[in-house]
Order: sequence, then C-alpha cells, then structure tokens
Amino acid sequence: MQVKAVGHRLVIKPYSIEQHDPVFARAKAAGLTLLEQDERRNQVAVDKGTVLEIGPTAFIALNPPGEPAWCKVGDVIGYTRNAGKYIKLDDESHVLVINDEDVVNIFKED
Repeated sequence: MQVKAVGHRLVIKPYSIEQHDPVFARAKAAGLTLLEQDERRNQVAVDKGTVLEIGPTAFIALNPPGEPAWCKVGDVIGYTRNAGKYIKLDDESHVLVINDEDVVNIFKED
C-alpha cells in the first residue's frame, strides 16, 4: 500500500520512539517492554520525522507568491504534537499525514 499526499498535506515517516528517546531505547534493549497502549501513547509524543511526500497545494496559502516551500522531500522536520493521522502500512510500519501548517521547523546538520 502506498499513501499519497493530497491537497495541503504532507506524508511523514515519524521517527520511532527508540530514535527519539534514548532512555526508551536503552530500556527496550534491556528487555523491558511496555503495554501496547503505553507504546502508542509514547509514539504519539514523537514530533520529528522525515518528509516522504508533499501535496500539490501545500504551503501555497502560507507563503508569499514565488517563495519556495518551507521544506522538501527528504527533510527532517519538527511538527506539532498530536498532529495528523497515523496510517498503518502493509508491512506494519506507520506513516503520518499532517497539514502543512503543522510543520514547525526543519532540522539541519551543521
């Protein structure tokens, strides 16, 4: 299954809780597990991900004419907490579909 961005939305591959929280990663490596409900709650708290696709009208209403979009495919962005809709793919991974206005920053390497 493929998820396509429409309108002013972006498809994001959210960082996993292990990528986002080193304490959680160490606990999982030590064999500690959380209940599924707790793991889902922690995953929703992650607010960083990689842009996979940008909808055709994303950023048009937010940018002055002729200005480039705030981000591009492949950028690692921060987005508002609890933004968007999680979609489970056939391989059991998840993507997140968010509105363009939920992008709050771009992470750049030095």
